[in-house]
Amino acid sequence: MAGFDFGTTTSSAVFARAKVVRNGITGVMEYATPEIFFAAEPQYTPYLSKPSEVDSEPDSELIDEQVLASYIDFWLGAAQINSGEISAGGAIVTGLAAQKENASAIRGLIRARIGDAVIATANDPSLESWLAFMGSARDLSRELSAKPLINLDIGGGTTNIALGTNGQVHSTGCLFIGARHVRVTPGTYRVVGLSSYARHLFAHLRIAKKEGDDLSERERGAIVDFYVTTIRHAITKNSPAFEGCAKFHEQAHFSFPPWMSESTAPFEAPARSAIAVSGGVGELVYQAMDGELPASITPFGDLGWDLALKIAGDDFFSASLKQQRPKNMGRATAFGLALHNTEISGTTIYLPPTVTLPLTDLPVIGRVSSAVTSEGIIPLLNLAAKSGAGAAIQVEGKFIGAKGVQQFAASLREALHKVAYPRDKVLVFLIDGNVGKAVGSLATSWGQNFYRLVVIDEVSLRDASFVNLGKMIHQIVPVSFYGM
Repeated sequence: MAGFDFGTTTSSAVFARAKVVRNGITGVMEYATPEIFFAAEPQYTPYLSKPSEVDSEPDSELIDEQVLASYIDFWLGAAQINSGEISAGGAIVTGLAAQKENASAIRGLIRARIGDAVIATANDPSLESWLAFMGSARDLSRELSAKPLINLDIGGGTTNIALGTNGQVHSTGCLFIGARHVRVTPGTYRVVGLSSYARHLFAHLRIAKKEGDDLSERERGAIVDFYVTTIRHAITKNSPAFEGCAKFHEQAHFSFPPWMSESTAPFEAPARSAIAVSGGVGELVYQAMDGELPASITPFGDLGWDLALKIAGDDFFSASLKQQRPKNMGRATAFGLALHNTEISGTTIYLPPTVTLPLTDLPVIGRVSSAVTSEGIIPLLNLAAKSGAGAAIQVEGKFIGAKGVQQFAASLREALHKVAYPRDKVLVFLIDGNVGKAVGSLATSWGQNFYRLVVIDEVSLRDASFVNLGKMIHQIVPVSFYGM
């Protein structure tokens, strides 16, 4: 299993191995506890200016695809594996790197080197938040049991927010708040680059500074005060909606799950909740709390330490941060991709001989109930028929015995016939029950109707836009979601 995270400041990779076992309690096929056998030291994410814009602003830089490719090749070589051995995981471009003009092209570069067995995506903030929680705070959340835990993954370009209990994420969000919106000459506060978000913030704070100017102590304080106040505002219940400059910094809105909506009390730490931090700035926060301060100011050429020190000294955050710490802080997203983003199907899937795995980037176009009628399935089939890559549909609700399975399969068979579903289009159904082979067989009249119908069972439903089905391994299929 592999995880690649190409972020605003650094890029990293993690490789793990795990055996596939059947859970003795639930009976579900799953990965046993993975063994991390290689975790690369983070490398600076490479950028270059457009050929026609040598003096371009930082926002118009491109990701250096050639150097990035060399990173991937080096990591595979150092881990002593070849791309064909990778069966699960993913690669993601995050933060400000995901906003670069050629960020989407990185997907092709990744696929060319590590194949179709993993997801490859850019600019997916909710997935980033989920991955960071799972890669860093999942175990801590389980230790705290029912106590809500918010993980703040703070990097160079974004702060990814995820709230979970007992290892399960319930809500996510993302802010354009991070260390490298303001870039400075290392060891000084002389500005060498500003993101569009920093320029907007400077105007809001009436900081009349540009590249080549030095930031004063008051100006630096105003910047990090805005960042920390905005983060706190985002995770406090019943705060008014963001407006103005704060709204400009919001990429994905964070809200509390419905079961928390009854309470009118603020989301105060640590009495009712816990807070953890991860990411590059998160690591600095815990170092600051341990008294490990940098030898000089701005050693990384950004405001990472200024932001970390502000968070570490803020009672709202520090009261909870002092009580517990997550793991894998600096590479949380890569760990999340390698260890948690892929689950495996049961062994009773339905896969006709006309379909070859892997299947990548299938849009998840909707959900139907296990008790749905043919009329309820038809609108989604019409939509799936228009998708060039095929489509996936999730089935929610338990089947009531064999009769329930038969009724669902009959409804699907009737709907496929009524819409004359194209025989060349893949149609995937994702079901959490152990009924895949039965549904597929009954819906196709035991293979007599030659639809490219695939039924994957024993997978949990996920609010996602796309799904990947990996190569079959011993009658099971790796399943990964993205576009959260």
